[in-house]
Amino acid sequence: MLRIGYPGILPAELFLDFPEGIKLIPIPDPPVDDIEIDVWIPDPYSNRATRAWPRLHGVELVLAMMAGTEWLPPSSGHR
Repeated sequence: MLRIGYPGILPAELFLDFPEGIKLIPIPDPPVDDIEIDVWIPDPYSNRATRAWPRLHGVELVLAMMAGTEWLPPSSGHR
């Protein structure tokens, strides 16, 4: 099962057409626990996304909704 984390501020109805085999995980702001995901769709506001980043583990792919991801901290060792 592919785990996709998305900004919890977005309504879940936006993701109704995702295929089977995908688990959608809303990421709250700020996350209070560690969250295991494979794919991260970060919040378009970088300050909320950078608050979430330290709590996200297992991220293999980041799908930014906006151009430019230089605000993301380096990912080496981030699992």
